[in-house]
Amino acid sequence: MKKWILLLVTAGLLALLLFMYFIVGFGNVISQIEKTNLYYYAAAFLAVLASITFFSLTWRSLLANLSVKIKLRQAFLFVCAGMFIDSLVPEPANITGDLVKAYLVSKVTGESSGKTTASVIGQKTLGMAHHSMQSGCRVNSFGLQLLPSKRNTCLHNRCSSYAGLFSRSNMLRVH
Repeated sequence: MKKWILLLVTAGLLALLLFMYFIVGFGNVISQIEKTNLYYYAAAFLAVLASITFFSLTWRSLLANLSVKIKLRQAFLFVCAGMFIDSLVPEPANITGDLVKAYLVSKVTGESSGKTTASVIGQKTLGMAHHSMQSGCRVNSFGLQLLPSKRNTCLHNRCSSYAGLFSRSNMLRVH
């Protein structure tokens, strides 16, 4: 199995090099790399790594609540595998990568696929709640505040319900 993976990675790198040589040209690639500000690329790379790490920590916490033991390194790798599958399969909800994550955890831990799928659905729900909160609310060190806009009347109930959820767990105060 490992020989096939090594063969596929080698073939992929070879295809990339051939593409760069015949179609793009190494000179163009090198000139573009010389023009880039590596500070911004390094900062973006570290930000993506931090984002994936926090995403993995959240998922690992949800799995632990379901009595599924998994190492942070495994969660990180499974999240990366899910992101890779999501980038390959064109579908709007990115469910395919989540199914891959649930499958990999159930295969490694021997737990039921119901528990692992529940953790993925829970994380997806938390993500949707977070994004809908960002659409009309902001959380700062002083608590939850509505952003000034015409939509505040529509979003007030939604933000208040989220604030109630968080205030029950003593995570933030509502102003």
